[in-house]
Amino acid sequence: ISTSSYHTINKKIMEVYPRVNSKHLANYIGQTVLLMGEVEGRHDVVRACDGGEVMIHLSPGESFENKYVQLTGRVLDDLSLEVRLATPAGNNFDMKNYNKLVEYINGKYSHLFM
Repeated sequence: ISTSSYHTINKKIMEVYPRVNSKHLANYIGQTVLLMGEVEGRHDVVRACDGGEVMIHLSPGESFENKYVQLTGRVLDDLSLEVRLATPAGNNFDMKNYNKLVEYINGKYSHLFM
């Protein structure tokens, strides 16, 4: 496979989405984002890396087995997340450190990430 064909195929498979916390959701209404969440019992709310609670909409019967999960989904008008993909992130994840990264991505160093 040629290099140009590989990049075309790879772009279709691996799309890039902005990483956000609860504070940044309003900037992405109608768009697909990545949100790292901490599951705290209920499966319709997660705690984002900045400590804010985010309502989520899962497919019927879907639940989480791990404490932390990366959610890929579309931000709705009410700032909830329509989840399209949930990727387990284990039971030990540094949310404070991740939040610093999210703030860099959406702030001072945004030009380095997009």
